Amino acid sequence: MKQPSIIVPMTIPGQKAPGMDIDVYLQPLIKELLQSWKGVDAFDAYTRTRFNLRAALHSTTSDFPAYANLSGWSTKGRFACPCCARDTHSMWLENGHKFCYIGHRKWLPKGHPLRYDDVGFDRKLELDYAPKPISEKEVLE
Repeated sequence: MKQPSIIVPMTIPGQKAPGMDIDVYLQPLIKELLQSWKGVDAFDAYTRTRFNLRAALHSTTSDFPAYANLSGWSTKGRFACPCCARDTHSMWLENGHKFCYIGHRKWLPKGHPLRYDDVGFDRKLELDYAPKPISEKEVLE
């Protein structure tokens, strides 16, 4: 994770963002990633030898709407939390006409004071455990 090894392929500003057409912008990056995964012929100037250089994408950084476009996970509606998935605790606000996401105190350690603060939140104690991450198979389904 040294600075010379980090590549920032693009930054797409808000109003001009491609939205669901992000694939068009990512095609060159995907092509290079597939090629570098298989390996490219490279030369080591220090040892004066050739070798097969391979690379992979480690992570991406984006805001929540861009996360939805890149991952295909809907970040709107009843099950918007990508960590909680089907265990997302959401509540429809009749007057606000939108979902409110509650129950995230379950990620706090057991015994944390905020788990027992029913007045400051939704008038309930938070006694649930954090959900088990979903498997690769469940993601694909």
